[in-house]
Amino acid sequence: MRAGTLDIVVETGAQWSRQIGVFKPATPIPIGTVTPGQRVFVDNAPLLVHAVATAPGGRVHVTFGHGLYNDPTMVFSAGALIAPAVSVVVRQVSAAYTIVSMDPDTGTETLTAVEIGATIAPDGLSFTLAMDADTTAAMADLPAALSWDCFTLTDEWSWQRTLEGTLSTIRGDAR
Repeated sequence: MRAGTLDIVVETGAQWSRQIGVFKPATPIPIGTVTPGQRVFVDNAPLLVHAVATAPGGRVHVTFGHGLYNDPTMVFSAGALIAPAVSVVVRQVSAAYTIVSMDPDTGTETLTAVEIGATIAPDGLSFTLAMDADTTAAMADLPAALSWDCFTLTDEWSWQRTLEGTLSTIRGDAR
């Protein structure tokens, strides 16, 4: 499984959180049986189906996301198969961003992983990453963009990187 990309923007001194679900592809089904509200895998990503419409010439139009102007619409042949996205039960989560610091005496760089708080939902089908206002206030002196990763342990696979991206900070309340 390829890790998904999620870029995070955090205002210093403000609370931040994001609820995340983990999905795996199921056995492919005919495109004509897909329904709005269902998630399907497209290009290795579980996309939410907004609308499904049949078109002349044996085609099916599928609009993803919330159906807004920048949400993708794809045209499939009526006989195409697509993999539904099935929720995966998450057992453990570990998320962190990395800070690079320089030792002034030796000139060597040190990488330090800083944990991002994670709470798994009672049913295990999602988890929430969160940082409170005091935690984000302490980020005021960090570089504007950092790398971050999220690893999950599930019943389906051992520890695996499921998300990665850039964590950007913008100045807010420095407390």
